[in-house]
Amino acid sequence: MTDCKRFNFSNSKMQCTGINIDYTWSKSIQIKDKEGVPQDLTGYTIHFLIKKSKDGDVLFDLSEQANPFSTGIYIADPTTGLIQLKITDEDTATILEGHYPYEFYKMSGGGEKYIDMYGYIHASDGVSV
Repeated sequence: MTDCKRFNFSNSKMQCTGINIDYTWSKSIQIKDKEGVPQDLTGYTIHFLIKKSKDGDVLFDLSEQANPFSTGIYIADPTTGLIQLKITDEDTATILEGHYPYEFYKMSGGGEKYIDMYGYIHASDGVSV
């Protein structure tokens, strides 16, 4: 569901898009402008935070990685606006079942913060079928 830049990775009707504890979680997202044109991410630093609670400690602070197989953010070509988010099975094993707030944003070279998405992500103990 998308609403005012909110995206719920955990679709309550299908129960299939959250994080499965002990499994690798991976999502591809393409950042687009208001007209639907992919944004050029050149010059931006991309951030994806998952917290224990809205004002709580950070569980994951995904940063850009050169390796697409590591926990983090992988951007093959920043001009396409396409990013790959990944949390490996070793890292998902460190969290408990529950709903966690997240914030996905980019920082310009000048230090300006642009929030692209925020919402909640659900972690479950086991694969939903």
